[in-house]
Amino acid sequence: MAYEIEQITNKIILRELYQNGHPNKAVLAGLRNAATMTSQRAQIVWPLLMPYLNDQQLSRDGTPTYAETAIYTADSMQFTNRERRPASTVPLVGIRRMAANFSVR
Repeated sequence: MAYEIEQITNKIILRELYQNGHPNKAVLAGLRNAATMTSQRAQIVWPLLMPYLNDQQLSRDGTPTYAETAIYTADSMQFTNRERRPASTVPLVGIRRMAANFSVR
């Protein structure tokens, strides 16, 4: 499952957040300003995450699943990391490790 979450996260980062070199500034601002995944400011990110997740990975009661949490956290950490350093120096690494920590349960 960790590998699957890593793949989903990579797709979201490259396709949705950074749109192949054209950052989605509104969504990135939501990631920057949201204290948690369930905060109102994070809601702008949800529509980008949902199409990539299957039924087992999506919450049924509003409580974020481990997959949702892992992907959101990895996206947020990747953005924070890129914000501190030039994009060309930040590789997309460590996402599998981050995702595995959240999806093992």
